[in-house]
Amino acid sequence: MIAPEELTAFASLGTFVVIAVTAIAALVQLRHNRAANQLSGVLEYIKIWETESIQHANRFVQDELPAKLNDPQYRQELFKPFVDRTRHPELTIAD
Repeated sequence: MIAPEELTAFASLGTFVVIAVTAIAALVQLRHNRAANQLSGVLEYIKIWETESIQHANRFVQDELPAKLNDPQYRQELFKPFVDRTRHPELTIAD
């Protein structure tokens, strides 16, 4: 027959094993959640990057902005409190 002290020891050991397995499962789940969140963030960034407004602004920055920056009036417009973003699509990329 098992003594009460041995039964208590086995119960304590069983409780420890259950808690340890639960903690390991929680860590694995946190790792999966972090990966899922990172993937979700990347997918959202890609979705935004592929919008027409961003692509238009990107083409503007690559093709037209270097020449526009030679114009002093164009550069001065950037220092106004409210910049006309239709004339300055580079601010969309900067945002």
